[in-house]
Amino acid sequence: MPQEVRVDLLGETLLTRDSKIIRVGGPRRAAIVALLALRAPLSVSRREFAAALWGEDPPVSLVNTLHVHISALRRRLGRGAIQTAGEGYRLGEGVAVDVAEFRHALARGADQLARGHAAGAAETLRGALGLWRGPPLADLGDATFAAEEAARLELMRLDAIEDRVKADLILGRHREVIGELGRLVADHPLHEGLRGLLMKALYRAGRQAEALAAYDSGRRLLRDELGLDPSRALSELHHQLLTQTEEAPVRVAPAAAPTWRLPVLLEETIGREEEIASLTRLLVDGHSRLVTVLGAGGVGKSRIAVAVGERAGALLPDGVVFVPLAQAEEPADVAVTICAALGVRTGDDPLVTLESVLSSRRMLLICDNFEHVLDAASVLARLLNAEPGLRILATSRQPVGLRGERRFLLHPLGEEESADEPSSAARLFMARAAAADPRFEPTAADLTDIAEIARRCDGLPLALELAAAQIRAMPVAELRRRMDSPLTLLTDEGTDAPDRQRTLRASIAWSVRALDDAHRQLLARMTIFRGGFTLTAAAAAGGVDVDTALGCIEVLLDHSLVRRVASVSGTPRFDLLQTIREYVAELLDPDERGEVQHRHAEHYRSWMQPIDEPGKSPASVGVWLAQLADRANLRQAIRWSLEGADGSLAADLVVSAAPVWDQAGPRAEMLGWLDLLMDRTDLSAGRRCDAYWWRAALVADSDPSLMAVPLAEAHQLAEDSGDTRRLAWVHLMEAVAELYRDRPAQAAEELSVSAALAGDHPDAVNLHISLLMTMGHLSTVRGADLAPAVEHTEKALGLARLHHRDLRAMTLLNNLSEIMLVQNEPERARELADEGLALAQLAQSQEGIAANLSQRGYADLLSGNSAAAQADLRAALNGHVQLGTTYYALHDAVRLAAALAQSHPELAALALGVVEACPQFVDQASSLQARERCLADLEARLGENLAAGLARGHQLVAQRGEVGALAGVLEATEHVITE
Repeated sequence: MPQEVRVDLLGETLLTRDSKIIRVGGPRRAAIVALLALRAPLSVSRREFAAALWGEDPPVSLVNTLHVHISALRRRLGRGAIQTAGEGYRLGEGVAVDVAEFRHALARGADQLARGHAAGAAETLRGALGLWRGPPLADLGDATFAAEEAARLELMRLDAIEDRVKADLILGRHREVIGELGRLVADHPLHEGLRGLLMKALYRAGRQAEALAAYDSGRRLLRDELGLDPSRALSELHHQLLTQTEEAPVRVAPAAAPTWRLPVLLEETIGREEEIASLTRLLVDGHSRLVTVLGAGGVGKSRIAVAVGERAGALLPDGVVFVPLAQAEEPADVAVTICAALGVRTGDDPLVTLESVLSSRRMLLICDNFEHVLDAASVLARLLNAEPGLRILATSRQPVGLRGERRFLLHPLGEEESADEPSSAARLFMARAAAADPRFEPTAADLTDIAEIARRCDGLPLALELAAAQIRAMPVAELRRRMDSPLTLLTDEGTDAPDRQRTLRASIAWSVRALDDAHRQLLARMTIFRGGFTLTAAAAAGGVDVDTALGCIEVLLDHSLVRRVASVSGTPRFDLLQTIREYVAELLDPDERGEVQHRHAEHYRSWMQPIDEPGKSPASVGVWLAQLADRANLRQAIRWSLEGADGSLAADLVVSAAPVWDQAGPRAEMLGWLDLLMDRTDLSAGRRCDAYWWRAALVADSDPSLMAVPLAEAHQLAEDSGDTRRLAWVHLMEAVAELYRDRPAQAAEELSVSAALAGDHPDAVNLHISLLMTMGHLSTVRGADLAPAVEHTEKALGLARLHHRDLRAMTLLNNLSEIMLVQNEPERARELADEGLALAQLAQSQEGIAANLSQRGYADLLSGNSAAAQADLRAALNGHVQLGTTYYALHDAVRLAAALAQSHPELAALALGVVEACPQFVDQASSLQARERCLADLEARLGENLAAGLARGHQLVAQRGEVGALAGVLEATEHVITE
């Protein structure tokens, strides 16, 4: 298998082979590789090596010396990494070089800027600048070529920054770049290009006087230093600013609101201002795309990460998302957990979904508690490589171990007092003590005791907070007295454990020992949960009633051993800090842990309300959001039950969770569980039928040909057992399969049988809604008379509303809106889309939001409001591209083309050409109408030039693939949609 060799020169010289750092043996050999990399793909002759490496004093036996070095490098990098070329050598074709990548990206960004694609240029150039890790070639010893090449690279970097800032100014980001430009002009005071950009940014931000002052100071510098006047371009800009005739920036459509998913910090972060500022600079202003906050448990890594997220997220256009990796039981769960944190459906391949969702995003991902999933570092590497605008802040007790990782060691809070104020550690203790007891007002004597408490806690924030929580029970002096010995007596680490870790464990142990037996026992049982828990779940897993659990949780909150966490469903949720969880989990012996795990799984079986049929949808938006919040617990319960002896428990959990995984993903994970379930011999015929049914349902979108075998098995099981309810579901799914095969007549037959069987089960609400929905779709597919389609869909919608099946209602509203569009009833279509959009926003369904925006946008177009149509359709296209749902994105693109055809025919032709070149585009009736409308408008406006416009779209697909081409349509139309 070929091994990847990489040479990175934009910073400390770094050579890697299969991501492992290679030490080549001194600066001379590093310089040889650097020279080859800089000249690649050309060769370097021996004479050039001599001049570049030794100057005027080459070795006597140059050929032999060079051969020895090259042989040693080949042994370390692989023989193909350096190839002989005539009387010299060259780098192998497969070797990656960051300088070459930087040059390519710089040229591409300049080209995008010249062609008016400012958004693409800004992103490309940010990616190029992200390759820089520090001063280039500074560690190559006395190699004579290094200084000159480094200077050349620095000039290229300055060019990239200048072009990127130009793009940002076009995009209206003048306020965001002022600080950066100020620093650049201070570093390069004679650079007129940067000074001009600073003047523009200040002027556009309403700071005309400062803009003019920047010109005056530059003019004086030029005269004093060089004896020159400002260039004509700078002088003309100065005149435009004086006369207020400087060209206004292009108005850009309001971007989608930045994603902002952070835990709420209920208390002030104390003593960390320097660290927060440094980390923010690293992530926003510097060249660090992966920063890992390292430190012992309890030092405050998670808190500082959230605080940095609050600050850095405001400076990044696409916001910040916190990823609680404590929910990930194993490395394979990391991509899924990130998808959940982003609020997107996982899809068949979570990594592919992430690459699509994060495409062209400038945002920050905070990956908290990475130390227990270090084997998933490749997930972060793939995301960083694919998305140049992405920044990742990880918290961990160990380095992530990726190339380019910037490690930031977080120390405990300072314990040293000053003459003016207490130490940071003491201030934290006092703040948390005041929060625990509002009457707390330390005396002068207390301050001395507090300083000693801070020292005994080693400045560890968690230890200080646990100590402060005791202040309601005892005065400060008593607290200090009790801490004189228990910290060591309660420590159960060996003497070789780090002092701070022993202190932390002692602090946790002390807080836990302060509880009575019942509270301590329930706390230990709560460690079974992942991603938080509700009061009823804690009671169930703990084996106590809800009132007892409530009283216990109140005590644990007072002791800072449990914390409240945000809840999107409205039901209060709680969680344990990972450090506390790790310690307290040790209090459960294996037998008791098994009992707690069983109660945990039984609770989630009961909570999911399994029924004797396969198809089940969430009852309401609130239930759906609650199920999403508990996916980590559901996953844990399913995995445990599949390994256990109770097939009924495993089957109920898997089948009842299948609709959640169907909607939110990853479907591949659920398919794996279904396979494990079907391998068991202790399933009832009904649950085995359900498993086969879901196996068919989950592959319907991706590969309908795989439905036949599991449906045949399900059919046989339901028929043999005389289970007419399940048989109705099987016939319904067989109708869906026939629709995928484009056989509507056979689908109608299957639906007829299903409806007859369902008549015996009037209580099967989900079955009747699904039947009516599918009948409506079949009527839409079959003919021009859409009255039956309207009737079936409206009946289904009525049932869904009556029984609060909100997610079904959202889909049905979209379906009914589609029928209204085909019938040319845009006002009714828009009303339905608005209602569906409101439900989708409540359910936080990105798919539902995009789908209903598309319907509303096309309704606006049919009503003659092309500006509103363009805004909604572009937002829908953006949503579907980010979700990776290409099929629906293509429908958005053809509708957007129709909306642009009259005002921007060239862009419309580009979008339509992209659609034509993608084989997935097929059937939706209104989109086919949009295509015909668009072609008619374009033929009238472009005439013979239409073919060339379409060809541009075809070429874009050939160059960038389907998703890349659709993203290209978004880039091309960015400045068309105005406020």
